[in-house]
Amino acid sequence: MLHELLLALKGHYGGVFKHTNEGINVVPNLPFMHSSEEMVLNKLCKLGTYYKDFSDFIQHYGSGLLAGQRTDMDDLHGLYMKCLCQGLDNVLQDYRDALLEIEQDVLHDAYLPISHLSCRLQEFYLLFPVLASTIDQIVSHKAHGCYILDILHKNSIFGMPVVKNALNRILHVCHGLFFKQLSAWMLHGIASDPHQEFFIQKTNQLKDHSSGQKKDDEEEDLGIMGLTGRQLQKIHLGPDLDEPTTDTGHYSISADLLPSYIPLRVANKILFVGESVQMFERDKHKMKSIHQAVTIMSSREDEFAGDLQELSMLAEFNSISFETIIDKIRVHAAEYLWFVVVEQSGLTSQLRVMKDFFLLGRGELYLAFIDQAQHLLRTPATSTTEHDVNRAFHHAARNVLIDNDALLQRFHLTVPLTQKDKSMLFCIKL
Repeated sequence: MLHELLLALKGHYGGVFKHTNEGINVVPNLPFMHSSEEMVLNKLCKLGTYYKDFSDFIQHYGSGLLAGQRTDMDDLHGLYMKCLCQGLDNVLQDYRDALLEIEQDVLHDAYLPISHLSCRLQEFYLLFPVLASTIDQIVSHKAHGCYILDILHKNSIFGMPVVKNALNRILHVCHGLFFKQLSAWMLHGIASDPHQEFFIQKTNQLKDHSSGQKKDDEEEDLGIMGLTGRQLQKIHLGPDLDEPTTDTGHYSISADLLPSYIPLRVANKILFVGESVQMFERDKHKMKSIHQAVTIMSSREDEFAGDLQELSMLAEFNSISFETIIDKIRVHAAEYLWFVVVEQSGLTSQLRVMKDFFLLGRGELYLAFIDQAQHLLRTPATSTTEHDVNRAFHHAARNVLIDNDALLQRFHLTVPLTQKDKSMLFCIKL
């Protein structure tokens, strides 16, 4: 009967054991079995029932079932579900090894008491109910993608070491996929997410483009000097990015996929870095005149990839080390963008020009211009007025010691005529 019991513990039943709605149990009222012995066997058979349920779960969800092939039994699919099944199978291997050792003991001593089996499998009485509860939560909540990580992490905060270690092993397997997606996004700007499972998702700008833009800008985290990754793309690639096209989209954080143990501030940093890298990767032919098509992470890509790889190898997720590495990558990206936007593109000088010319920072220039153009301001505009006005403006600039001809050539005063009184309006075009 011990061999039949071992088979029942692996989810196989027949003869002395049968499967009912309550799981695998001993056939009741057997003449050669005492009621107390039957109770002990039924307690052992609960482990077999759990194991059978786990095996069915792994077989169904971890067998490569595609989203289009799903049955009415579930809405669960994706790479994280497969990783969950793989991690669960790794944990169940300890149970299978224990049964193998018990089988060796039975072969050496055919009269082993049932209590010997109960003692050897004691830890699984604690582990299997928690695993079953965790899987029930995933199935009942129809958990998808990184939400699975959140459920596993919450259940791993457990006092019993055997339970905590088992759930951390499953979480470690799932984190392997998470760190691969994280590396692809932060180091290459690639959203490798065929089943929309990562917490950073692409949103279509065609939907509510005009009404939703202000809201999106308000919700984005400030990346560098008040600029978001989206705004940096506008600066770098030009105003055409604002026009909605069939393949235009930007990325945002999906709250329902963000694990609770990753703070929103860290998620915003991840989003900022990925968008910034993607901006340089998208149009390398436009980058040649700026920085020889060198991407943000080119100089330190191997270093950051190694840091993320080391972090993924830890047996337990370390939130402090995780945020430290994310900060390290973000600082590098921010410094690079500062160099491109502020130093290489001369942002400071451009702002100074806007202050001097558009915001009247050089008030003496406009006083000198008014003196030079008084006779033009008193008379109606003619076909030559625009030319004369520009000559007066350049002469006034030289009178106040502005001798930058290249700068002056960038400004042009136009004299449009209104329909009512033909009065002059001065516009400056940069």
